[in-house]
Amino acid sequence: MCGIVGFSGRTQAIPVLLDVLTHLEYRGYDSSGVAFFEDGRIKMIKAKGSLDNLKAKLEGEPINSNCGIGHTRWATHGNPTERNAHPHGTHRVAVVHNGIIENAEEIRVFLLANGYNFLSDTDTEVCAKLLDYYFGRTGDPVHAVNKLVRKISGSYAICAVFYDFPGRIYAFRKGNPLVVAEGKNGNFVCSDISAVSDTSGEYYPVEEGEVAEVSCECIGFYDSFANPVSKAPIRHEAHHSRSDKGDYEHFMHKEIFEEPEAVRKTVSSLLDGDAINLGINLSDEALKSLTALHIVACGTAYNASLVAKYTIEALSGIPVYP
Repeated sequence: MCGIVGFSGRTQAIPVLLDVLTHLEYRGYDSSGVAFFEDGRIKMIKAKGSLDNLKAKLEGEPINSNCGIGHTRWATHGNPTERNAHPHGTHRVAVVHNGIIENAEEIRVFLLANGYNFLSDTDTEVCAKLLDYYFGRTGDPVHAVNKLVRKISGSYAICAVFYDFPGRIYAFRKGNPLVVAEGKNGNFVCSDISAVSDTSGEYYPVEEGEVAEVSCECIGFYDSFANPVSKAPIRHEAHHSRSDKGDYEHFMHKEIFEEPEAVRKTVSSLLDGDAINLGINLSDEALKSLTALHIVACGTAYNASLVAKYTIEALSGIPVYP
């Protein structure tokens, strides 16, 4: 899991990106980086380790840019090093990515045969350079993204910027969350709306198969054939809670100590008098006819399902398969 953000606005982009990344660091803290438009080109600055290292690297830099993208990484493909940190790209395309591109090695072979070289071990760089390949043939970001989406497989939420389209961010997703938010001083793309403080109180979910185009002045959406899509924003609570470490040294430490309260809130939301209501509209007869239960989970949820297996089997007498 990684955190991504894009901002195009009427104020300096780097402080805005760093502020949002601070509240996305719970999604990954192995490395971080930003890409931004300045002096007619795309510049990228990255750092290994916590976001504080990137902040220290950017401190004192005379950056003048109103549009950029940022990333805080939880390493999957490749070690948590500066060369594997996002963004990745070329002189005309830069990308930040949350997720996994499952056919990255197949695409890498194709790109090597077409003259591309690679500087990292990541699947994200493969994705970025395939986007560059398609952009070079279409000259249009939306068409290039749609060609990319038809080629890659896996899960992803991606923000991209293009040299020839300064001030604009293009965002698309499959399986992983991504929203576009209207801000008071510009517009955002982000993994988590709660990480953004400067919003008008409205946001747009980026749906699978859509491409979002975000600039300082407007937000647009296109379908898989590059046709414009009209959609209404969703209201959200103006005083939402932003994620931070509080007095804890690490997000992991905080999450461990928050578990009792998290369990209490989760279970209490399912209570219906003295019973638990899971929202499953099955009759008692239908439930009694079940012959097995399959639990779909990954990560720590999978570990919980291994414990639940024995409890459910003991209570119900039917086999459980995590």
